[in-house]
Amino acid sequence: MHRIHHSQRQEETNSNYSFNLTLWNKLFGSYRKTATKTDQELDIGLVQYPKPEQNSGLSYLLSLPFRRKK
Repeated sequence: MHRIHHSQRQEETNSNYSFNLTLWNKLFGSYRKTATKTDQELDIGLVQYPKPEQNSGLSYLLSLPFRRKK
């Protein structure tokens, strides 16, 4: 359920904030039962960082807040 929240599609990212209790998502209208793609096809992560090597490594992740946007 929460995996949909990590989708690159805006309408899916803005859904399923809770990872184990759907009550809050249903209460606030943010529940989404299925994604537009299957779990295997779902594009997750930030669109700005599509390559896994770009968003891995502790030092890189800690430096992100101090980097300028391209």
